[in-house]
Amino acid sequence: MAGVQVKDNQFCVYYQGKDYKLYKIQLNNADKTQYSLLKLSDFTPTARINTPIGAFAWNGLRGVRGIHVYYITDKS
Repeated sequence: MAGVQVKDNQFCVYYQGKDYKLYKIQLNNADKTQYSLLKLSDFTPTARINTPIGAFAWNGLRGVRGIHVYYITDKS
């Protein structure tokens, strides 16, 4: 599991579910506990079972934000 702060009061958590797929939960408003759930494995390689996940976020030039998620695939 890995988590990053995207903006004020907005967080993303990446984890491997019971089906071994990668998921992202984005907390859109911490005060109202509003969140969205996205299955990343629909468009990314499948993660190897029980391996670490890493993530980091940054603010780039001109306010462009980025998030990178790192994990070990089942093929590597």
